[in-house]
Amino acid sequence: MRSAGSPSDRSQPRRPGYMPSMPALEDSPPTASTSRDPLASLPLGSIPIIFAHPDDPLPRKRNFSLLYGDYKPKTRSRLEQPDALVLSDGDADGDDVEAMERSESPEEQDKLEQLEAELDSLDEQIRSLKKLRNTLAATIASHRSRIASHRSRVPKGKQGAQAPAKVSPAAVDYTASNAYSWSKEAKRLAKEVWGVTKWRTVQEPAINATMDGRDVVTVMPTGGGKSLIYQVPALLSPGLTVVITPLISLMSDQVHNLHSRDIAAEAIHASTSQDEIKAVMKRMLGNAAPAAKGKGKKKAEVDDNDDAEPLKLVYVTPERIEKSKTFVNTLQKCYDAGLLSRFVIDEAHCLSSMGHDYRPGYLSLQRLRVLFPKVPILAVTATAPQNVVADMLKILGLSPRISPGHAALPQTTVLFSAPLYRPNLRYSVVPKPANAQVALEAMIDWVLEYHPGESGILYTLSRAECEKISQAINGHPRTKGKMRAAVYHAYIDDAEKQRVHDHWRSGRITTVVATNASFGLGIDKADVRYVLHGSLPKSLANHYQESGRAGRDGLPADCITFFRAADASRLSTLTYDTFSSGGKEKLYEVIRFAEDKKTCRKVLFARYFESTYDAGTTFDASDEDGDAPCGHCDNCLRDPSTVSTRNVSLAAYRALRIIVAATAQRGTLTLPQAADLVRGNGGGTFSTQETKGKGKGRVDVKKEGGAKVDLTKDETEQMLLMLLVEGWLQEDFHATAYSVNSYVRPSSSALRLTRLNPSAVSSADDLPVTLSMDVLVSGGKKRKAPAASSSKAPAKKAKKVAAPLETDDADEDAADWGFGSGSGSGEVDDDELEAFEHARALEPSSDGAMDDEGWASVKTRGARGKGAAANDTGTTEVLELE
Repeated sequence: MRSAGSPSDRSQPRRPGYMPSMPALEDSPPTASTSRDPLASLPLGSIPIIFAHPDDPLPRKRNFSLLYGDYKPKTRSRLEQPDALVLSDGDADGDDVEAMERSESPEEQDKLEQLEAELDSLDEQIRSLKKLRNTLAATIASHRSRIASHRSRVPKGKQGAQAPAKVSPAAVDYTASNAYSWSKEAKRLAKEVWGVTKWRTVQEPAINATMDGRDVVTVMPTGGGKSLIYQVPALLSPGLTVVITPLISLMSDQVHNLHSRDIAAEAIHASTSQDEIKAVMKRMLGNAAPAAKGKGKKKAEVDDNDDAEPLKLVYVTPERIEKSKTFVNTLQKCYDAGLLSRFVIDEAHCLSSMGHDYRPGYLSLQRLRVLFPKVPILAVTATAPQNVVADMLKILGLSPRISPGHAALPQTTVLFSAPLYRPNLRYSVVPKPANAQVALEAMIDWVLEYHPGESGILYTLSRAECEKISQAINGHPRTKGKMRAAVYHAYIDDAEKQRVHDHWRSGRITTVVATNASFGLGIDKADVRYVLHGSLPKSLANHYQESGRAGRDGLPADCITFFRAADASRLSTLTYDTFSSGGKEKLYEVIRFAEDKKTCRKVLFARYFESTYDAGTTFDASDEDGDAPCGHCDNCLRDPSTVSTRNVSLAAYRALRIIVAATAQRGTLTLPQAADLVRGNGGGTFSTQETKGKGKGRVDVKKEGGAKVDLTKDETEQMLLMLLVEGWLQEDFHATAYSVNSYVRPSSSALRLTRLNPSAVSSADDLPVTLSMDVLVSGGKKRKAPAASSSKAPAKKAKKVAAPLETDDADEDAADWGFGSGSGSGEVDDDELEAFEHARALEPSSDGAMDDEGWASVKTRGARGKGAAANDTGTTEVLELE
């Protein structure tokens, strides 16, 4: 660049730092530029220009440079204004540049570029290490917080003698028995109508509080008698109790149960006709006349032309409150006439978006307190941690101040919480075979061995699986007379749901195959002997809620979960939209529960609930420490010799190094695909994000990891799952036209291991972190479970009585139901099947080929076998679930 000085200036001696005046540049306004040159966009009018003599020793490639210490061409957007611009006054022919280029050899240029690349790499590692340090610091702080929280929850029995807490004179003790005017009548009704001779835990206190007109929140275990808390007060009160429930099946169960006890109750839902709705709303207003007491009900005088009895309870969905102006208007008339006794919010955890069964329609219930401010609200649920309870109170407009039932202060919400442990439930986690057909056979074998002909629920993750499994069960040669299944999910119509429910309740079918979200809330069937999960639930709260539908009669019941590590990716894709709001932690917690092969299941549940619920919640009233084993779960009965603890630090190091290399090439790896890659399968090839996932990358497994991972496929998947839930790996989600896929990649914590060079790592002793996992091995003997005993249930063994099953010949509705191996309710249409396959990250299968999880399309194949009846081609059509 030519100097701006005059020619005469060049003959004068110059000093470094000499700066002639530059009126042209000083007066030029700043201009915007789209040039890639970082100087082009600088406001030159405000920068002092320093001219350098050609003989000045300026080490530069170009004839200008910035006196700016942190200048990096790759981060132009972060450039700060330099202190000064140095312009060389070399001649216009670029003699300086040419001389410099002549002085630089290609070798020197290559060396310079290598050094610059190494510097960039070091900078990147420093940034990664800083991020890793912050992650470790946060983890340490979290551990310290949990330790401090645990120490603060000193068991009551170990606190020593303490002075009793002072109770306000204004506080009310609702736990006092027989202390209220309604106490004697409540006991009479409970005994004569429901056959209840002794109250359970918090039933009587909660009844006292709601009868006293208080807003109440009650948390009780599934099967703990929550419905009695509002059904008895409904008969004691002169008006109408409105019960808001989430599912039609729940309403049907409750109303059927009440009708059998001659109690005036009805339900309004989507299947109710307009004439029936009008009749129900008319009966709601029939409570206006004085009522005469009767056994289990109250009779009232109604219109002269109407002999219908006034209702004591009406069940509706939250959507009825949200969308039906006519129904809300009827409630307003009841309120104006003083006929509304209370609102009951059943399964109240559905109110909160932080709850595991969140339902948006419940948000409409916030209008209840606005429209009917004097009507008390009773919220009941089996699962409500502190944050969910707080959310419930806010939505319902209840007082955020909570007081306990034994010292209930005025203008507060009264909270009752019962121990959640149910000793008659036996929990087990069973290894799930990779092949879907083998897994299904294992589930059927288990039911036929332990509960033939008895009632149960089999939960799956999708409606397509419901259809497949139900059809396979009914067509199985060994299930006739012992096991009959029907499908229940959100996509069958309400009439069919009601039919399935009625048949199951009456014993015409034994097993309901249902999706987790569609069936079970509030199910009032006492003799459910088993709940079987074909896949892991989405959280421990879900697991507790769903498994709690077994054994409500107090007799022993089994809660079985089939699980394999590869299922975790699928669960993630079903819950990914909640990951930012706590869904990830909930899912990983239930995965840890399933992977634990040593700790008692009751203890694991206790740790979860006592860490998420308020400090006053006790999982087991007889075990304040929460560490006494149940003695009858799979881990309590497992022979210790069948569990091997293995150090997988070296395998984890190698796996992480290989996955890092694949991720650097934009690799897309599901957990099963990552397991194959790190074991060296496929020659180190993997799919990439290029060309819509059809691109291929390749990793030198030996070079990156030192060697391939020397574990079985199941063990490798288990190890990768452990790395995922413990934070060494993380999930990325990618949407397709049909589904969302989950891909694993290293997290920032992985750098703790991957920064080490394979040449320096020959054994686990060379690693700074020790990672171990428990694996099952063959051998040993199963321990014998102690005799089942419970203060709530008979100590005798449950008597197995086969449910009255109908034969195929006697079932005139078999064709309509799709029982057997024919079509019907078990048929899957092509669109749903294709969507199902894509949801499992599969290509549609035309030849029955299995994916890593053992799933392929449902089809029939020709099978030859001894004794098989041959068709025209000499083969038998056999349902194949590969």
